[in-house]
Amino acid sequence: MSIFEYFGSDVRVIDGDTLELTLTTTSTVELDVGFHVRVHHELRSSTRQKVRLRGLNCPEVVGATRAAGLAAKTEVIGKVAAATVVRVVTSKVKSGDDKLDLYGRYLAEVYLDGESLNQHLLSHGFAVPFMVEG
Repeated sequence: MSIFEYFGSDVRVIDGDTLELTLTTTSTVELDVGFHVRVHHELRSSTRQKVRLRGLNCPEVVGATRAAGLAAKTEVIGKVAAATVVRVVTSKVKSGDDKLDLYGRYLAEVYLDGESLNQHLLSHGFAVPFMVEG
């Protein structure tokens, strides 16, 4: 399994378990150009994506669960606003096997200043455990 780590910015909270954000990753490449000369170069890549928090389900913000759904969304908005570092971790089992849900969102664990947002929502009763199939 391959693990991919990104830093998030410009976060929009769609509901308690779905975020849209700009994901940025940085890699350093070392090139040996001969004659004992090595060149180091930093590569940076950014993309705008929707991510679904892996392993949980929050109530919907419409219908019978509206009040609980809005409470979960408000909690996430507050946690994101207070965070200085947003880290997003996704995985894939094999090449080309990106973990997407049925709506095309990447399944992810989100960390806000080192704390798992996924675990926070579960432990504070804003979400229930749920495995999303891609």
